[in-house]
Amino acid sequence: MQSLKHKKTINKIFSAGKRIFNKSPYPLIISTIDSDIKGIVICVSKKNFKKAVDRNKVKRYVREGLKGKTAEKAIAIIYNSNKLPDKALIDQVSNLIF
Repeated sequence: MQSLKHKKTINKIFSAGKRIFNKSPYPLIISTIDSDIKGIVICVSKKNFKKAVDRNKVKRYVREGLKGKTAEKAIAIIYNSNKLPDKALIDQVSNLIF
């Protein structure tokens, strides 16, 4: 899994990306676009996790669940919950994306 750092591509994902996963019981929104630059960006709300340690922990959990998989698109994962993700949720997301 490659981290996405290209600012123009990230802005394009959030402005014109296609949402592929936005079910109400799940705290994730996944948006994708087809681009030459491929990778994944993970966003965690500061409103839900006040401490940077907790936000980084969520990002680590999601990255660990997606480890060893390669992105074929530019993907943004937005985590919108105030609880830490469990392994079942991360597995469902990785199966949906890849």
